This record gives sequence, C-alpha cells and structure tokens, in this order.
Amino acid sequence: MIRAPAPPYACDHGFSGTLTWEPDALVEAVEAVVRRGWRVGTHAYGDRAVRILLDVYERVLRNHPGLPAGTLVMEHGGLAGPEQQARAVALGIPVTIQQPLLHDTADVEREFWGAERVAALFPARGWLDRGALVAAGSDFPVGRFGAMRSVWGMTTRQTVIGVQGSEHSISYDEAVALHTTRAARLFGEEHLRGTLTPGRLADLTVWDQDPARCPGDELRDLNPTHTVVGRALVHGPEPTG
Repeated sequence: MIRAPAPPYACDHGFSGTLTWEPDALVEAVEAVVRRGWRVGTHAYGDRAVRILLDVYERVLRNHPGLPAGTLVMEHGGLAGPEQQARAVALGIPVTIQQPLLHDTADVEREFWGAERVAALFPARGWLDRGALVAAGSDFPVGRFGAMRSVWGMTTRQTVIGVQGSEHSISYDEAVALHTTRAARLFGEEHLRGTLTPGRLADLTVWDQDPARCPGDELRDLNPTHTVVGRALVHGPEPTG
C-alpha cells in the first residue's frame, strides 16, 4: 500500500521531522528483542512517526506470527489520526499517552506544527471509541507530574495556550482507568494490581479530598498525602515530635 507522505512542518514546508531509526534498521532491532521474549515500547510522537512505526510493527508481526498480545507497544502515539488509530487496533498494538506533555509544550508545538496538529495531539476519545488498549502516565522523568495533573488534562484538554481539541476529551472515570486498570492490563498484571480488591497488591494512594469532586484547577495540582506500594508506606507526612 502506498501512503501519502506526512504534511510538512508549519514553520518549514520543506521539513517533515527527523527519524531516530530508519525503518529497516528498526525492524531488525525490534526483531532482535522479540526473539528474546521481551516486549518493546517504541516512541512515536508525530504523524509520520506513527505511520512508520505501524509499518515496522506490521512487518515484525508478519515475520513473527503468534507474538503474545501486547508485545509491541506504541509510546505516545502523538498525532495518530482516525485511520492510524484504526490500524493500530487492527494490528493489536496498545498505546500509552502522556497528557501533561501537551499542556506544557502546546505553545512551542503550535509554532512548529500549527494549531490544527496541536489540537489533535493525544486523541484519547478516539482511541477509546475504537477499542484500543490505552494506558496513560506522566512520562517521568521527562515530566515530573502528579497523576491528577494528567487526569485533569484529559478531561479538560487545557494547555498553556488554552483548551486544545476539546473533542478528544474523556471523562474523569475513563482517565483514572487509563492510569490504573488499563495500565495493569497493558502490562498483563490485571490479576496483581489496578484495583483495590482481595488478592491484589496493596498499591494505593490517599488524598485529603475526593479527586472526583475537585474543581478543575484544584484537581490539576492535587497530590496524595500518602502512597502505599505493596502494603509498604513509601510516602507520607514527615514524622513529628
């Protein structure tokens, strides 16, 4: 299939981004990894990058039939349009999205990509509606963001230059699931974590107010008062006395 090239940058009509890997070399590298039984997460942020990564993953799947589900993961999936979203779902490729990256860099991205592309970044609504396995995170340590900053961004699509792409917003419950149950499913650990139920690891956070009832700006900056990992307290108030 012959696909049209990605549109050029808004600031330079002769430039369509830079590839860290050439497709043939990336196929070779990914195949070397999957032959060892490991999983692969590959970063793809622009529309050209998403298209090429799906080309690469399709070749790997063709050369290695029967790979376990979730072996090949797309990190970011920035600027994945409806056609690319549908293609990723058909190939069984999960995706992770990091909403705070849009919030903090929207002004710079608009300068390089243009307003239309910035509004299309991290289309969570489309991914979910097409049945994709999607998980979410902060992209730490690139971004030192609390989980609720990501949830807030997914529900509001707010950025440093205002709301971008409101049609891609999702509900609070959906956004929380992307960070919990869906993340556990992506890792194949839904039997271990993701929900507070008997038999699963005691990984939890404690808040001084209900995040689901916080006004928008308060949710953005809300941080847990206590964090428990595997029933051990790893973060909490400083001891007194």
